[in-house]
Amino acid sequence: MLKVTLFELIFRLIPEGFLFCLFMFILVDKKIVWHKFVLTSIIFGLTPYFIRFLPINFGVHTILSLIVYFAVAVIINKIEPLKAISSGLLSVVILSICEFINFFIVINIFKYPVERLLDNVRLKMLFGSPSLLLFALILFIIYKVKRKNIKEVSKVV
Repeated sequence: MLKVTLFELIFRLIPEGFLFCLFMFILVDKKIVWHKFVLTSIIFGLTPYFIRFLPINFGVHTILSLIVYFAVAVIINKIEPLKAISSGLLSVVILSICEFINFFIVINIFKYPVERLLDNVRLKMLFGSPSLLLFALILFIIYKVKRKNIKEVSKVV
């Protein structure tokens, strides 16, 4: 079991859910409907929390979370299934890369022991926050690039 504390739910999973949801809307060029956005974000944040209570191996929780992501994107937000799949997979890949970069820096540059980091929830949150901020920065860059491309295309037409 990969339990997550209430502290991690509030300060990591819910913000991560909002970023995943925002990422989905930006990638599929869908206008945000705020009540659906908030509902979807909370579902995205709560899903890993509850899935991690299941007696499953590490990694399976990501697959189950993606299945919920796809279902919510299609059912609640009316996003085409292929777009939901691609945005979900891309967001997981980008967040994983951000977490790898963050983990590499914490372990190799700051020389912080992994065992101590994983045993302390607050330290794990503190050292894990930069990966979420990096994910948000990448999301912002993607948004700006897509917005710039849309403006350039509209000028041509």
